[in-house]
Amino acid sequence: MTCIKQYIDSSITIPDITSRDSAIEFSIISQIKEIQVVDTSDTRATDYKGLGVTLVQNGSTNCCYLGLCGQASIAMMVNYYKGTTLTAKNVHDAYKCLTSNYHNEQKAALVGYGLTVTGPNRVFTYPNIKSNINANTLLLLDLQTASNAHNVVVRGYYSNTSDPKLYFYHIDPNTGDNICSLPANAYDPVVVPLGGYNYIVDCYITGKA
Repeated sequence: MTCIKQYIDSSITIPDITSRDSAIEFSIISQIKEIQVVDTSDTRATDYKGLGVTLVQNGSTNCCYLGLCGQASIAMMVNYYKGTTLTAKNVHDAYKCLTSNYHNEQKAALVGYGLTVTGPNRVFTYPNIKSNINANTLLLLDLQTASNAHNVVVRGYYSNTSDPKLYFYHIDPNTGDNICSLPANAYDPVVVPLGGYNYIVDCYITGKA
């Protein structure tokens, strides 16, 4: 990868790159929402896009002592699109505890904050992830084990012709940014190892402004 290091001071020096067969394009924008790097000297084909989602930490309340991962994930999505600074507790206080009807409750919260939603969707494949991310659409991912449930936000995808695996990026309210591989067979369960558990992807809800 071509790496450009920028020092924020009174002057910025860009090294002479005319001796390399690399093409570097850049633009100045008011707020960074996503970053893509392309090095044309690398003969491998890289497929990548990541949306700049900011972590919202998990939390708990007396009534939701097991955690607020669903509310934290909702806050991450709303903050990304709306420029807000919601916390997991903010979402909890506005929309209360999640129940067994949590998919509809999560959708109602996202709609209440002004997002457009679809789902639950159960086709979680690389082309599906890629089409959503390319459309600037985040995915609220529902993870399950036999006895536990968890939510994370899918924010990007990655593949490279030198690696047969396909990957997706997600932000976990407990551990932050992670990358996880997809199974070779698109019909196999998608396993997401987190916090000592091997979660299985059950479904997801999309949300966008």
